[in-house]
Amino acid sequence: MRLGVTRGLRLYFPRIDMTKCKNHGECFKICPEDVFDFDDKGIRVTRPGDCTKCEACVVVCPEQAIKVEEL
Repeated sequence: MRLGVTRGLRLYFPRIDMTKCKNHGECFKICPEDVFDFDDKGIRVTRPGDCTKCEACVVVCPEQAIKVEEL
């Protein structure tokens, strides 16, 4: 697993605030890079290294529980 996509010298990592997340699954459905997994345990970031910082997940999350951070 990669640690994140490098843009120049930047590295990005999507994070879910589990205190806000209600497991709607919208991030899982919209992510073009399949960064998230959704199962009986809920939403998880399982492939953070594939994130391209498109932030589609941030936009569709009804709980505003996702942020894409620069490492």
